[in-house]
Amino acid sequence: MTPLETMSEREFFADVGRRPGMFVGRATYHAISSFIDGYDRHAMRDGGGWLTEFHDWVLRKRGLKSSPLVWSGEVLWLAFPDGAFRASAFDLTADENAHAISVLFELLDEFLAEREAAGDGPANA
Repeated sequence: MTPLETMSEREFFADVGRRPGMFVGRATYHAISSFIDGYDRHAMRDGGGWLTEFHDWVLRKRGLKSSPLVWSGEVLWLAFPDGAFRASAFDLTADENAHAISVLFELLDEFLAEREAAGDGPANA
C-alpha cells in the first residue's frame, strides 16, 4: 500500500472507497458525502479543493448547466436515474446506500483521473 504522505487524491479516494466504514463508521451515503465535504473544506485552507469543479463535472454528465442541488444530490440522480431513491440521503436503504456509494467512488475515480491526465491540481492529498 502507498504511504498516505505520497498518495495522490485518486489513490486516497480509491482507498476510502474500498473500506468506507473505516473512515466514517457506518458506511452510509450521507456519511461518505460529509467526509468528502470535510476533506474538501480542509483542502481549501491549503489552496486546494475541487468539489465545485466536481459538481460542474457531474452536472455535465447529467446534461445540465445548472441545478439547485449540491454535488451529492446530483450524484444520487446519476446513481438512480429513474428517481427510484428516497427523498433524502438520510432515508436510503442498505442496498441503496451501497449502490450510491459505489457510484460515487466510480465517479470520483473518473473525475480525478481526468484531473490527473490534464495536470490539474496538486498530485498529492
